[in-house]
Amino acid sequence: MTRVLRRGLVVPSTTMALLTTICFAPLATGAGTDDGEATAAETADYDTIELQARTNLLVNDEGFNLPPGSSFNSITPDINDAAQIAFRVQFTAAEGDPTSGAPGIWFGGDGTGSIVHRGTENESVPNEASLNENGDIAFTFGGGGLDNSLYRLDGDSGLVSQVGTSPVLPSSYNSPAIDEAGGITFGGTFGSGRAWAGVQGSTGTYYVQDSTLDPTSPFGYLYTPRGNDAGQIAGKVGLVGDISNSVEIRLFEADGTSQLLAASTVVDENSPYSRFDNSVGLSDNGLVAAIATRAADSTKVVVLLDGTSATEVAVAGEDGIASFDSFAPDVNDAGQVVFRAVDATGQAVYVADGESVTRVAGQGDEVSTDNGQAQLGQHNDSPIFGGAPRINNSGDVSFTAGVHPVGDNQVEWGTGVFVAYADEATEPDPEGPESVERLSGKNRFATAATAALSVYPEGAGVVYIATGRAFPDALTATAPAGHEDGPVLLTDTDRIPLDTQAALTALNPAEIIVSGGTGAVSPDVLTELGAFTDGTVTRLSGEDRYATAAAIATRFEAPDTVYVATGLDYPDALAAGARAGATGAPVLLVRTDGIPLSTQDALEDLTPGNIVVVGGTGSVSADVMTDLEDYTTGEVTRVSGEDRYATAAALSEELTVSEFGYIATGEDWPDALGAAALAGHLESPVLLVKPDLLPLVTATELERLEAPHLRVVGGTAAVAESVKEALEALDYTDE
Repeated sequence: MTRVLRRGLVVPSTTMALLTTICFAPLATGAGTDDGEATAAETADYDTIELQARTNLLVNDEGFNLPPGSSFNSITPDINDAAQIAFRVQFTAAEGDPTSGAPGIWFGGDGTGSIVHRGTENESVPNEASLNENGDIAFTFGGGGLDNSLYRLDGDSGLVSQVGTSPVLPSSYNSPAIDEAGGITFGGTFGSGRAWAGVQGSTGTYYVQDSTLDPTSPFGYLYTPRGNDAGQIAGKVGLVGDISNSVEIRLFEADGTSQLLAASTVVDENSPYSRFDNSVGLSDNGLVAAIATRAADSTKVVVLLDGTSATEVAVAGEDGIASFDSFAPDVNDAGQVVFRAVDATGQAVYVADGESVTRVAGQGDEVSTDNGQAQLGQHNDSPIFGGAPRINNSGDVSFTAGVHPVGDNQVEWGTGVFVAYADEATEPDPEGPESVERLSGKNRFATAATAALSVYPEGAGVVYIATGRAFPDALTATAPAGHEDGPVLLTDTDRIPLDTQAALTALNPAEIIVSGGTGAVSPDVLTELGAFTDGTVTRLSGEDRYATAAAIATRFEAPDTVYVATGLDYPDALAAGARAGATGAPVLLVRTDGIPLSTQDALEDLTPGNIVVVGGTGSVSADVMTDLEDYTTGEVTRVSGEDRYATAAALSEELTVSEFGYIATGEDWPDALGAAALAGHLESPVLLVKPDLLPLVTATELERLEAPHLRVVGGTAAVAESVKEALEALDYTDE
């Protein structure tokens, strides 16, 4: 495997069709349908290449995953997103008689598979098989001549049925492509005329006909079509009067409409391309790949068309590629294009995406086979690869190639069908956060509402309600909220703020939990909350903050761990809440020098396997830590730092990876309260800052964690804009 980093040459279009100007830019990432959107993809390494099947024409009594004596040549194995493959076998030998055979269809994956359908001796299999995500296969069988019929193999039952396509009834079908619903697109021959069509169920639909079949058609010739899972067909078309030179590449819909993606210079004198090879690749989201010839210098290129631009992802004479073989490229939804090429070692298969060019496999490469270690190659000048390679949406590549023992190409081991698996590429270290977003409102109630809706825009099953006026009753609500995938919203003691009401309406919870007694949230508010749910409104409270925490802990069943923090201040308990919520653990409160009876009772009921004390000895004394050993069969450990900022960072160090990092002021509690519940849900940390300073310990932990998305909870009075700018300037590199 060899990867060369490069920049794609993008040819933008001013009219969604005709290509007029050239500029250098990275790969365009648009898509041609509403079903999906292409995203930039890191081209993977291909360190694992697995043999799926093998035949040997010269030695008829051996093979792999095929009856001895079977043979195929120049086939294109199709591959789905599960890395399963299907392909046609021109000669499937009869068991025990390698001289007697019939055409067949092979299906398998992960190095196993077999013939799943076998025809009769007087039939042929003239077209490549097509495979969908369900294991359904579309293929054609014929009587040995040009005429053939279309078939569908059901992946669940294994049953094969002939597909009726009336009123589209060609004498010969070609290039079938099956989608997930079982619909099939195909090319059809009608005497000297051609059409592209599709069938859903047993009803056929014309997409386009040439001028022989439809005198009003502008197309004099339809080349090889390619269908996708969206029921589209793409291909090269020749215009009436000059089908070889006046050519276009178009993407057709079932209703007969089409989009012009590229044209030759005979059609558009401003086009950068004079011609295109006859076959194209088509992704499920409408990206098209083709091999084109530049008009300016006759250089061959692999071009990716997305409906608005053409990106040259590979160029003959660059990146070690000498030339391209005349077989269709293929493309996946991420814009990765696979193609056959010739390089310094000989024939090879490459993948390119406009950012990098990767050699997947080529002449002389060693692979494992059922016969032992082998090399890709031939004993003579015959082509090493057969047919075209295919690529799935994970970047896995299927191909066929000749094999021989390592160092001895005069011993013939036949032809193998392989899958090259896209090993996850090593992403470059990010330079810093991709985004730093502020979540805030005009006050603490609005900030909590804004933060909640940022994570739960479609609603939440449960919402926790706590007072926004005092921290004791609110402290430990964050852990169950994060664990149960719900936010914490704030209320006044005697009324529900309008911002909280609006958030409750949008969240539409099935259950509302109120944290704290009537002194924190009045009975009237409890009653009013019933208007915002079709379910129950439940109060969890005790005679004090310790008993309230114990009551809230009853939301957890047999947790492995319990977090313990002081109940006399908020920073340690709030930082613990995020970690506890992520791990399914409650937070209980203690005094600096003693364990309240309500906390003792809760610990006896929970019987945790481990206890984690959050905060230093100034918050939870060594004596309390020793006393906690009586309530667990496991360990009692302490997580702490020299101050609240360092303690929050120490808790975060338990994470090895996180997509998000929540940032809140360490000088007040309401913003951190809402942040902790959301962070617990997202398995992310809450880290603390000063209103006008990013503490070094917080910056250091963020740079270690390399969370791509940071969310500052609170307005500029809580976290100044200068602190947000310091977060944006964090350096995630190792330098």
